[in-house]
Amino acid sequence: MFERKLEKYDSLYTDVRNKLVHEGKDFYELNVDPDDCCEEMFTYIKDIIELIADKVFNHRSEMETYAVALLRDAAFVASYTAVINRVSIARGKNPNVPTW
Repeated sequence: MFERKLEKYDSLYTDVRNKLVHEGKDFYELNVDPDDCCEEMFTYIKDIIELIADKVFNHRSEMETYAVALLRDAAFVASYTAVINRVSIARGKNPNVPTW
């Protein structure tokens, strides 16, 4: 599920957001449904709000520490590395896997 969400997020960011923001395109010029894109992004925002509420982060630094721990977890590393490699190859780019 994480890999699917990450790949969808990457697609929305690269293929929708970047074209809207950096290329001055409008939704009618893209091959996407604007309602679906906005709903998907809203879902990510809701997921973050639920995480904050569930974990009861009192300070931003607590959330950052939690996020970095997840990003260093071997299962997450394998998952996001697989997505980054797959997406990069599909775009003809060299994968750039971050280190945390």
